[in-house]
Amino acid sequence: MTSRRCFVISPIGKAGSPARNHADAVLSRIVRPAMVRCGVVARRADELLEPGRITDQMFREILQADFCIALLSGQNPNVFYELAAAQAAAKPVIILAQKDEDLPFDVKDMRCLHYDLEQARNDRGDEDKLVEFVASLERQDWKAEPLFQRFGRDLSTALPASYSFEPLASEVERTLTRLNEHEGALLLGYRQAGDADRMFDGLYSSILYASRAAISGTVDAIYYGNLMEFDAAGQRLRVRYFAGPYNDEIVTRSFPLTGPGQGVATFAFNQQKIQVFNSMQEELKVRGEARLNAMVCVPIPGAGDRATSRRIALLNVDSGKPDVFPTADSLRTDPAGRRLERLATMVARANVLYRWIVEAGPREEAPAIAPGALF
Repeated sequence: MTSRRCFVISPIGKAGSPARNHADAVLSRIVRPAMVRCGVVARRADELLEPGRITDQMFREILQADFCIALLSGQNPNVFYELAAAQAAAKPVIILAQKDEDLPFDVKDMRCLHYDLEQARNDRGDEDKLVEFVASLERQDWKAEPLFQRFGRDLSTALPASYSFEPLASEVERTLTRLNEHEGALLLGYRQAGDADRMFDGLYSSILYASRAAISGTVDAIYYGNLMEFDAAGQRLRVRYFAGPYNDEIVTRSFPLTGPGQGVATFAFNQQKIQVFNSMQEELKVRGEARLNAMVCVPIPGAGDRATSRRIALLNVDSGKPDVFPTADSLRTDPAGRRLERLATMVARANVLYRWIVEAGPREEAPAIAPGALF
């Protein structure tokens, strides 16, 4: 085989933790030896030593890899998020899971190797199987079917129910409720294990994924967007998370709250009202962003009142097509308006948890967002 690249999607956890020890053992006993035999360079997220945000580096590694290996043992939420990103990027994925571990329905039909870690100490059987899987990918020319290809263009009617807004939003809301239970015991456990930042990365990213279903009610390829944080020290809004086509201008985009260089997001933040821009010909001034034709900006109440906080202050839902959003006035009665308000509520709830767990601030109640308050 010629030299190829593989990104290993895996739980990381704090050094010395059971999750980390298990992941390290799978990597050293099964994955690494198999990749050496295949002539494949394999990297895991904790081996990315470049400066910058880990989430951005993870997306880049997935996009540049020839295939991915996803370790689902323990069913870590961040692993499932990265797996979904790899599938959306049409990357071949090999699933690894412990012997006899029951996997969720959605991934059961994927190429999966159920390994026996104890047996792997003295037996190369699982390693051999992984080598066979990689050889199969090579025979397929390292290609996977794009996730949405078989649905055609009419995604709003062809996608399964699990891609609609209601189940996506309900799942996030259940997660937020669970994180608040028992005086936040689960969150405190994440912090103690050193995984709090990664947990919130997955939580905010799940909200952002649900936002792609806010307009039509179903995840649609023409919608994408980002979550922006408020930089109080610099009095700027800057992108923290994004979903959609990779673009350096998105990742580095920021806007001052006053003076020259303000963007469309700044207007919504300052007004604390949802803003709809169905034509970006005049409004958008950032170089390289001509692909954006329409945008809805949703401010998050309570995000700009802490001088040291990095909480999310704005949700953007973008589109590559003009005139696809309901007008600001019609959002008052359009179902999309209720969905956008619900998303803002989710972000506000996540923000207070982030402030408490990651920034060591006081535990607070999420600001109430009354129906119609953002219009």
